[in-house]
Amino acid sequence: MNKKDIFIKAYNNTVGECVEIKENIIETIFEFITDRSAYDYFCNKCGRIKTYVQNQNQSVIINSTFDENLAINMYYPKLENSVITYNKSNYSTFNDNSANLNVYEKNSRFFIFKKLECPTCNENLTMIFLFENNSITKIYQSFISDIIEEDDIQAFKKMKLLSEDDLMELNNANKCKKLGMNVASFVYMRRIFENMLQRIYEDHKREITLKDTSKKFTDLYVKDKIKLLKPYLPILMNEETTPDKYVKLYKLLSEGIHKLNEDVCEGLYNIINELLLMILEKEMQEKKNEKNLENLEKNFNKIFNPDLK
Repeated sequence: MNKKDIFIKAYNNTVGECVEIKENIIETIFEFITDRSAYDYFCNKCGRIKTYVQNQNQSVIINSTFDENLAINMYYPKLENSVITYNKSNYSTFNDNSANLNVYEKNSRFFIFKKLECPTCNENLTMIFLFENNSITKIYQSFISDIIEEDDIQAFKKMKLLSEDDLMELNNANKCKKLGMNVASFVYMRRIFENMLQRIYEDHKREITLKDTSKKFTDLYVKDKIKLLKPYLPILMNEETTPDKYVKLYKLLSEGIHKLNEDVCEGLYNIINELLLMILEKEMQEKKNEKNLENLEKNFNKIFNPDLK
């Protein structure tokens, strides 16, 4: 899991859930402390998803146990010699107001405060994270954003077929659908479709030859990608018509973004969502079948051709 995925997971975890940092621990936690990225959340006052922005100066950290009276608004964090330090704070509540504070030490334990703000109504979303045992655990959130945990999301997670980014795309599609932003939901579903084609290509690129070697797979039109991937696409209803169905599905996703209205997209959403789920289930099953055949052949050779390695 890369740093971006760690941050996304930490921000979107429910209270009590943690994400483990397995490598580059000090650098990663330093970047998390200094992270000022914007994130999408449902704003209760605006009644829709808004891009919440973070305070560009403030990163609040405390040591030891949680005590609001010992909270420090730290400015200008630095990473030197594998130790996170801070310059003198303008708003430190410590009596000595020390010029530097060591935050990271081996087996250290401290809290990280994040304050995000809706750019329209200025509603604040406060999160508190505990860093301990090389893991970031969300221990507090000022209000629960509308992060949907629907059956479809859980099914995708159970399959472990989509990346963290794709799961976020699907989550965003579900958010938009629930909020009546049906056209916007098609944007996220189309990205999932495009990512799926790219993943299938990456799995089989050694077997695939591009006619125009000056172009990359990502440069091709989607209909040409589908034609190229025909032998590897999960079969839909009929093997011969599978590519046509993929082209029509992608065309419909694009029309939903550019031509169709909210009511039409709302009526199509569940059908398209089920189609995507079915395609991904088929992809997973075909991978399982390939693995089972490989194992069966190995076992066969062990019994009937013991001399084969």
